[in-house]
Amino acid sequence: MILVRKTERVLRHLVLLFCVCFLLGFGTARSADLNDAYLALQERDYTKAAGIFQVLANAGNVQAQYELGYLYFYGLGVEKDLKKSAELYLQAAEEGYAPAQAALAFSYTLGLGIEQDKSKAEYWNQEAATGGNLMAMNNLAYEWIDSNRNLDKAMDLIKEVLYYVPDEPAYLDTYAWGLFKMGRYQDAIKPACTAVLNEPGSPEIRFHLGDILWRNGLKEQAILQWQTALDLTKNTYLLSVSGQYYVGHISLDQWNSMLIERLENGLPGQVLDPKTLPEDFFESTCLRSIS
Repeated sequence: MILVRKTERVLRHLVLLFCVCFLLGFGTARSADLNDAYLALQERDYTKAAGIFQVLANAGNVQAQYELGYLYFYGLGVEKDLKKSAELYLQAAEEGYAPAQAALAFSYTLGLGIEQDKSKAEYWNQEAATGGNLMAMNNLAYEWIDSNRNLDKAMDLIKEVLYYVPDEPAYLDTYAWGLFKMGRYQDAIKPACTAVLNEPGSPEIRFHLGDILWRNGLKEQAILQWQTALDLTKNTYLLSVSGQYYVGHISLDQWNSMLIERLENGLPGQVLDPKTLPEDFFESTCLRSIS
């Protein structure tokens, strides 16, 4: 699953960056201004933060360009402007700033403020992944997996990501989807189930879990997940942040048709005997109601 930087998690990231700058003893006026901006974000004074980031971005500070792009992306302290956000990401990305490269890749993937271009998205994800950006590593791995390319490389990438962030639903979903694409259906159940439990409002993750359960012969449980994925697009208040972006950038007619086809006919192809699953699996949380 493609991951976007989430507003509910950003403050921890910003506070950490501030602490690093402080501990390293950066003493210039510019770093002090940057720290002031992060403190303003911590206090949710987005207007003040945007003003500081703007001054620094104009002076060529790539970190400020990225953070200002983030504020424009979500409309925090400034009027929401996806085009301006993408422009700022591009400025920082071209200077080699990995977080901006990952953010720009996401914008290219969905065509947010910039013309959709999957090849450019992959290029910038590769650049950011080389710089060790975990979001880009996940997103690159997912694109490869979903298009049945470079599966071994993709699995190496997502395993490294999960080593550092083992509970992120998007990363678990990418790993599970990779196992599914490799025909390792039983191995895919646990990470896919955990991903849904951690983010129940993602129709994409539920769709993947449904496919995985079906291949394992757990047809009733698969139908439940597909039905929930369909229902989520009709009850948008239940969607997670990632789910909102996903639903906002897919063809709902095609999505609904695909899920209805599954609900009526299941998946063609191999279906394993569920009796081959470990006995204790049937007592697991994954087979209970997930809401």
